Amino acid sequence: MSINLTVPTELLTRPEVAQAVTALINALAGRATRAAATPTAPAPAARREAPAAAAPAKPERTLSYDDFYAGLPARSQAFLDLVRDRGVVRVGEVVEALGLPGPKAVGGITGAIGRWGPARGVTLPYEAITLAGERAWRWIADGKPAPLPSARELGAQVLAKDESDPIDALLDALPDVPQRLLELIREKGQVPVPDVLNTLGLAKAQALSSHLRVIANKATQLGLAVPYERTTSPTGESGFRWLAGRAGGQVLPFKDREPESESDDDGARPDLAGAGVRRRRGSRAG
Repeated sequence: MSINLTVPTELLTRPEVAQAVTALINALAGRATRAAATPTAPAPAARREAPAAAAPAKPERTLSYDDFYAGLPARSQAFLDLVRDRGVVRVGEVVEALGLPGPKAVGGITGAIGRWGPARGVTLPYEAITLAGERAWRWIADGKPAPLPSARELGAQVLAKDESDPIDALLDALPDVPQRLLELIREKGQVPVPDVLNTLGLAKAQALSSHLRVIANKATQLGLAVPYERTTSPTGESGFRWLAGRAGGQVLPFKDREPESESDDDGARPDLAGAGVRRRRGSRAG
């Protein structure tokens, strides 16, 4: 048996055809063929690139400062206005100017502004600082930080704060009715309960109890004694008598006030000039 194989010349010019014909001839001739080993270069290892730095989170949406300000609650706007107008403002000044219950409320305002400003792509126009151990804020908008108070100015502010009347601080911390009650007793020096009820628009004396508790609790929080005492006239009429006062710029200690004897009701009148000490007949103001 014979095989005639005809391969066109143009096909033999193709390497894969020439190799196939050669392999066939060798196989027919009984010769083992050894495929030419073609060295295969290993695939280059994949290059590990350093992880790219995480891109900063983009704000949810970008606003101008004016638009951001317009969307803030009234208290937050008032805080920003205060810092802008004063340049530098301390936490105590914020509490007083905005009528807040305490420094914690200021933290709520600044915390909300600090969160929502960056989330809206807004650069805050102030920075938090510390002045004489007290938290404060400084206006820094447009790259023009407000000047800080000098050491002399700061010392004067601290001194003025230390010399403030604690009774005024107590009044400022009270709600409307207890505040008016305390102011009435201080103004009159001594006032009967019916006059108090008439001034405050209350119907019964029992209605005073809750307001008196508010005054007592707030005074305790501020480290003060209640600056008045309950009185009873010879006819049995109840009232209030003011005990605290100012002398030489100092608040007299009414915690250590000596107890009064029964003879104190012999016509002596409380010192309404603000000395906080009852003068007896025949005594001279020293």
